Formats: sequence, C-alpha cells, structure tokens
Amino acid sequence: MNLMQILTNENPILIRIITVISTIVQAFLYYRIFSIFLKVKSTSKQKKLFILILSICSIVVMFLPTSILKDLLTIIPFLLLLHYLLNLNIKNTFLAVFLSYFCAILSESTISFILVFVLNIELYCILNIPIYNFMAQLFGSILLYFIPVLVNKLKMCFLKINVKMSLKVTLIINFILGITTMVLETYMLSTHIDKIPLLLTLAIIISTFIYFIIAMYSLIRTNILEKTEEDLENEKIYNKTLTLLHDNIRGFKHDFNNIVQAIGGYVALNDMNGLKDYYQHLLEECKLTNNLNLLNPEAINNPSIYSLLTNKYFVATEKGITMKFSIFSDLSKINFNMYEISRIMGILLDNAIEAAEESKDKIVDIEFKSDNQKQLFIIKNTCKDTNISTTRIFEKGYSTKNRNSGFGLWNVHKILSKNTNLDLYTSIEDNMFSQQFAVYY
Repeated sequence: MNLMQILTNENPILIRIITVISTIVQAFLYYRIFSIFLKVKSTSKQKKLFILILSICSIVVMFLPTSILKDLLTIIPFLLLLHYLLNLNIKNTFLAVFLSYFCAILSESTISFILVFVLNIELYCILNIPIYNFMAQLFGSILLYFIPVLVNKLKMCFLKINVKMSLKVTLIINFILGITTMVLETYMLSTHIDKIPLLLTLAIIISTFIYFIIAMYSLIRTNILEKTEEDLENEKIYNKTLTLLHDNIRGFKHDFNNIVQAIGGYVALNDMNGLKDYYQHLLEECKLTNNLNLLNPEAINNPSIYSLLTNKYFVATEKGITMKFSIFSDLSKINFNMYEISRIMGILLDNAIEAAEESKDKIVDIEFKSDNQKQLFIIKNTCKDTNISTTRIFEKGYSTKNRNSGFGLWNVHKILSKNTNLDLYTSIEDNMFSQQFAVYY
C-alpha cells in the first residue's frame, strides 16, 4: 500500500497520531490566544509546563467516549493550570478559558462548514480519512493562530468609531452562558453536521461570530475603563506628591537668605564644627526633597508598586518617619503576578513603618536593584529591639507587639512557599532590620 492509499483510506492509528499532534499544537495556540488578549506575562518554564500538562490531559481525555462530560473534563485542568501555574486571578482565569474555547469553536465551526457545505466532503470522511482529517486540523490551527490578529484589528475599528454599547450585563453571567452555548453547539455540530440544514448551520456560525464580537467589545471596553481608573488614581497620587514637593521647594526658597546668612556666620567665626553640624541638618532636608523627586511614575514605572509606595510614604510622613528611596532597576520588566508581589511588599512596608515608629531614629530605607537573574527589593528600618528571631517572626500568631497581630509575615511565608521564583532573606545589621525580597526571572 503506497502513501496515497494510506492517506485516503480509513486508518484509526494515523487519525490518532494526527489528533495527538493537533492537541499539542492547540495547547500552544490556547496559550497564545489568552496571553495576547489578557497580556499575560509568564516565564519560559511556566509556558512550557502549561503546554505540556494541558497537552497530556487533553490526550488522556481524547480517548474517552464523545460526550458533553468529555469537554468539561478538558476545561477543569485548563482552569487549574491557569490559576495555580500561571498565577492568574479568578476573573482572568475564566476569561482565558472563555477566549481560548470560543476561538477554537469558532475556527472548528468555520472549517467544518467550508469542508462539508462548500467542498462537499462528508463529515464521516473528515473524522476517519487521514488526509481530510489532516486538512481540517491544519486549517483549523491556522485560523486559530490568526484570530487574535483579526480581533486586534476589530478592536481598533471599534475604538475609532466609538460604538456605544451597554455593559450592564454582568460579565460572569455572560461568560457562563457563552461557554455553555459553545459546548452545546460544538457537540451538536461535531455529531450531526451532516444532518443539520445549511441555513441553520449558517445561522449558528453567524450568531456565534456576532456574540464573539460583542463579548470581545465588552471585554475591551471594560479593560479600558479599568486602565483609565487606574491611571486617574496614579495621577491623583502623583499630583499629591508634586504639591508636597512644590511646598517644600517654596519653603526652602523662602528660607534661602536665612540659610546663606547662617552659613556666613559660621564662616566669619571660623566655627567649622558648627558649620559641619549645620550642613548635616541641611543635607537631610535636601535628601527629603530628592526622595520626593523619585516618587514619580517615570522613576517607579510600575503602577502597582508606584501606588503602594506613595501611599506608604504619606503614611510614614504623618508618623514622623523618614523614608528614603534608591531605585536602580526598571520595574516595568517584572513578569510575575503583581497581586502577590503587592501583598508581600505591603506587609513588609507596614511592618517596617510600625517598627520605625517605635525606634529613636525613625528611618525606613528602600532600595530597588536588579541583575540578569532577579529583581531585588530591599526594605530596611530602624528598630527599638534588635533581639528579634528572624525565623520565629514567620510563625502563625508570633508578634513582637502586644496587640493582636502576627499574621502578616505568616501570610508572606505562605505566598513564598507556593512560588519557587520568589525568595525572602531576613537579617539584622547595625541596628537595622533588613528584608531582601527577590523576584527571579
């Protein structure tokens, strides 16, 4: 039997091989779809693990009898991988599944329609003849690959014409109904496409496509509104920083003549010790102004960290604490879940402020730096008691304070224990309590 005979006759083994290969390709395409739509950032290791595990699960489920339950068994590992491996929140997890399956169903429906009704190839042949099955899988994958590009073009069109649509319907209900409809339509088309009238098939595909456009438009509009709200909040914080900076500079300018005269007095009396002491106080005030210069979105170019730092800065200032900044890294390159990083940073900063408030010098020193392997956040603070156990502080309920607390660092420990690319090193040196939080690439 030659190659053409093998490809044009029923061959269950070859069909299985084609399906397995297509399943692996489809796992990659799913990742591509939701990573483009939702701008998901993950490491190369996370990406490879996601594609590998999802492929294995899909291949195992593939050998089960065809049913609606079979499709659901494919969705469950997909959800788990998105949430626990790629660290997506609940909203983005469901969005990623919705977008991936919707695009897949849209491409399968389109290719099935073309093959069955346009090229007059029977569904039986597509499912059982290797060459037709390969054509269906290949063209479906190509279409699935280009769907994100087409959607981005549509997004630009929607933004240009500024179509006004209602967003009153809750997204969660919309997604649940959409996924349910897609599963039912896929099952119906895959098992009865040769028996369904042409007009009905066309109606299903067109209505699915319209629903897809409306859902994508709603998602895009929602994301734009969320981004606008976030930008406005950051601008509000930045304006507050600029106002404080402006007031400090005006105050410094107002006192400039007095400062110069005071320096002249020390020079006239040749009082170098007094001049040195006066200079140190003047230098500290200049450092405060320089710190405020660093509190801007250009220096701290990560919205989440910028908002967190500025809020903590104003809290510390109200408590008489001096917060110093040294920023030597590009925070926009962080490719890890910012929700987890913000939780850890917030707890570490709160603890640093509380400890510094009780100390004599009241200083919190923050330094950001990076190399080819990691992003490093160093938070140091003065403390009243230097005899602190750097291991027991992570125990549940343990606290150096008298009030009901001791859960912050325990929560940090829980987050660190489930993420291999996060690390925290705690030490006490020169009366400074130090936390070095590392995010590995």
